[in-house]
Amino acid sequence: MFPLSIFFLYFLFHYVKFWLKSSGNLYHECIVFKQEGLSITEELSHENISHLIEHWIEHNESHIQSFKEWAQKAKKDGFLEAAEDILEAASKVEEANDYLNKAKEGLFHLH
Repeated sequence: MFPLSIFFLYFLFHYVKFWLKSSGNLYHECIVFKQEGLSITEELSHENISHLIEHWIEHNESHIQSFKEWAQKAKKDGFLEAAEDILEAASKVEEANDYLNKAKEGLFHLH
């Protein structure tokens, strides 16, 4: 009985860890909040949300750069349609950054 319960707990731990990682940004955001000293349950200040938005923008910039590099490689190797789609994805992430910058600017306008 004992070895079976250890196996079950081991399996459960890894399943939950996999589920969190595969459930989109929830896992990532928890890590970011932990790294930034924020708790997901705490009330956000202008400074905290601004810092978080800056992190998202920087994170997106690294993806944009990677997308452009891989699009160039794909095009070079003859994957023209894929290269175009990857560049379009980079463009959409750039657009997302425009909205994030707009959100950050809006934080400091008094209503």
